[in-house]
Formats: sequence, C-alpha cells, structure tokens
Amino acid sequence: MTTTTTTATAAITKKDMMSAILKDSDQYTKAKLRKMNIDDVRSIYNEYFPQQQDSLESPPEEITVEPEKTVAKDVIVKETEEKTAEDFIPFCTIPDVFDPSPNSECVTLCLKDNPEEFEKCQKHFDSKPKKAAKKRATTSGSRGVKSKWGHVLNSQAGKIDTAISEAKEPLSLEEIAEFAEARLPRTLAHIKYLSTNHDVRINFTKDRLIYWEELFASEPDDSDISLYKIKRG
Repeated sequence: MTTTTTTATAAITKKDMMSAILKDSDQYTKAKLRKMNIDDVRSIYNEYFPQQQDSLESPPEEITVEPEKTVAKDVIVKETEEKTAEDFIPFCTIPDVFDPSPNSECVTLCLKDNPEEFEKCQKHFDSKPKKAAKKRATTSGSRGVKSKWGHVLNSQAGKIDTAISEAKEPLSLEEIAEFAEARLPRTLAHIKYLSTNHDVRINFTKDRLIYWEELFASEPDDSDISLYKIKRG
C-alpha cells in the first residue's frame, strides 16, 4: 500500500484559551472574555501560561496519509453529520444549554455580542431530534404570569427564580436544578445571569448552599455566585 507524507499545524483557538483561563483564574468570567478580541484573550492567556507562549502554533509534525478509500457518498455524509453532532462544543464551552427563547442568556448576550457563534448553536440545536412535548396541567392565563425577575413562571428560568426568591433556607445547586427540571450548567448559568443582568445579590456558603441576600444574612466567609463553579467528576 502506498502512503504519502504531509505536515499538519495545530493552532490554539480563542475558545481553548478561554477554557484554560477560566479553569486557572477566578478573575475573569465567560461573558467578560467573550467580549474581548482574540489578541486581548491571548495576552491574558500568556500571562497565566507563559511557557505556552511560544507554542500557540505547534511545530509541524509528520503524519502519514493513506490513500482514500472508496465509500458510498451517503455513508460519508451520515458519518460526518453524526461526528459533528457528537463533537460540537458551543462558544461558552457549556454543552446542551442553548436556549432560543427571547429572554434567555443565549439571546440577550451571545446573539448580541457573538452572532456567528449564536448561529452555530442555533443550527446545532435545530439539527437535534426534538422530544415530544410533555402535557402539563395549566390554569387559564398562566402563560402571562411572570416570576419575581420577569420570566415565565412555568419555564425553567421562572422555576429557578421561584426556588431562589421563595426559599425557606439556602439551597444546593442540585436542589434548585431538580425543582426547575433543568441541568446543572443551565441552572448555574441562569443564576449568574440574574446576578449580572438583574443585580440580584446571590451568594453561596462554604458548604456550597446558594441564597438570595434579601432573604438570608450574608456571613463573612460567604462568596459571590460569580465565583461558583460546578465540581466535575
């Protein structure tokens, strides 16, 4: 079998640099980094990872390319679509949280600041198979009822609002997510959105319990919700 040799060059992307910065520093937020151009993000990245400065573009490496095999066109298209769907990572680096509703963070933040990235997420969202909508018992006019911070009461955002604004005690992120029937990243993203865009003072304790300052007194060792990160593993 005949093989040919070519070279490949890999370059670190803005998204990769943002992910590295957010893991290593609590000084920056996704929204703040997202608004910066790539040169500014690269400057911050170099400050935290100076040893990587000379390797933003990795040196060429030799790879062996085998002759292309003849495969049916429809099989290639299907495999490509499946791989793209599995490997898709949104600009915010949090998978499966895209929300096209008018009041969502995706629309109010990403569409305004990064329309091209929003379009990619929209296309990925539209390409996924839709689940049958659950039938819910609702009262007349319930669609017009809003939460304390202006979200539809029966939506995930509205339920997260209700869990925080009507809590009898500080709650864990898992408890809020369960009440709202939402994933943990989606729940945390909305809570941080409330803090940033609605000026809602939300803190968490050393035991990682979340609360609204108007309901519960803040302790000296409590932290602002902007510093909260989901534990992996």
